Amino acid sequence: MNVVIGYKYRHYKNNNYYIVVDFCKIQVNGEWKRAVLYKSENPYIKDLFCREYNEFKEKFKIIKG
Repeated sequence: MNVVIGYKYRHYKNNNYYIVVDFCKIQVNGEWKRAVLYKSENPYIKDLFCREYNEFKEKFKIIKG
């Protein structure tokens, strides 16, 4: 599965929906890795979240484009 900007994804554990905003970098144990920047579909939650790309693919399922 490729992660696509603007697509909606569902978290496997809490079943909440999120929209991918962009790609970014995250530092893990001193090494920079590709990451996904995403936000909640809930308009009242203004936070942005960042997760390592492969971890995002493991924990989220695509819902729609």
